[in-house]
Amino acid sequence: STSWQTTAAFGQSLSWEIDLWGRIRENTLAAHRRLQARDADARDARLSIAAQVASGVLSLRACNLLLTGGDADIASRENELVIIRTRVRFGTLPPVDVPAAESNLATVRIDRISQEEMCLQNIDALVAVTGRPAHEVRSLVASSVTTDRNDDLFAQLPSAPAIIPDLPATVLLAHPTVVAAEREVAARWSEIAVARAERLPRLDLTAILTGQWIRAFGSTGSFTTGSAALGVSAPLFDGGAGRADVARAN
Repeated sequence: STSWQTTAAFGQSLSWEIDLWGRIRENTLAAHRRLQARDADARDARLSIAAQVASGVLSLRACNLLLTGGDADIASRENELVIIRTRVRFGTLPPVDVPAAESNLATVRIDRISQEEMCLQNIDALVAVTGRPAHEVRSLVASSVTTDRNDDLFAQLPSAPAIIPDLPATVLLAHPTVVAAEREVAARWSEIAVARAERLPRLDLTAILTGQWIRAFGSTGSFTTGSAALGVSAPLFDGGAGRADVARAN
């Protein structure tokens, strides 16, 4: 004779580790502290970029001021050359003074070209750091310069901030580099605690709950089974691997 039987089972298994020695807690703390260190590194990167932009802007402003001074020097030497040629024509100066004045004028013009090349390099550096086009960089830097009515170049230079020779230690503690280093040290201490806890016994609690349904010979039956267990595991012999892990964490 032939009989048909249908069986179905559904259940779940749960497990917990009782954190006797703080291994899981310290592992979580290490990850959290390392995340804080990476966040401080990100702030340090932003601070470094801001410092590069500020330095580039000051360099470009100084370069532009030198270009303005070079233009004024060229105009002055051109007038000087006109005066010398006039005086040579009237015989008040020897003709040898004309080539000397022309040489001085050519030197100043060459210096002006070199200075302009340096300004272009500063603009390219700001473009690379900020990601903004060159014409926008020129516009922003030019708008931050206020020209004095008397065209005094020194009036256009920014005033230096007040120098504070002594800073409290709390200022240094807020620096991103110091914060990142401190969080890394704290994370390493947590990793040392984790490595030490790995050498100690572990206590695991498991629970299983299963429901079964059976249909056979025209009748259906169901029942539920459950179990709970407490297990202890500990390394008996690891060949010094646990001690080496602790030493590496240190």
